[in-house]
Amino acid sequence: MKTVGIYIWPNMTALDVLGPQQILGYVPEFDVVIVAKSKDPVVTDTKVRILPDHDRITGGGVTAGIDVAFALVSQIVGPDVAAGLQLLGEYDPQPATPFGNPNDAPAGLVAAVRAQVEELTPALAGFMATKGA
Repeated sequence: MKTVGIYIWPNMTALDVLGPQQILGYVPEFDVVIVAKSKDPVVTDTKVRILPDHDRITGGGVTAGIDVAFALVSQIVGPDVAAGLQLLGEYDPQPATPFGNPNDAPAGLVAAVRAQVEELTPALAGFMATKGA
């Protein structure tokens, strides 16, 4: 059995964890554990998808965690198992727009989204403070 750690780090969300945890949990050869430095809340602002690094593969973004899970299954158990799990989960991402990356989005849209994030960030921090987080 191989232990697979899903690391919690600053600038990620629960969705970064739940997708890969669900996919990897189907693989009997894996013991999936969640690893974090603290129980602090985590807010996302990530651009990296899959980043292989020696004996680790990392990813960021809502669907990137699922992509990492399939990459791990493919590497360790086999591509046929990964393909079967992808089919089982009916994982067939088809975004409504091609603007999932700031480099591909119109400059006006990128500026508008960044302004919204800057406006919401203090409100989110204030909300979390009221919850004792």
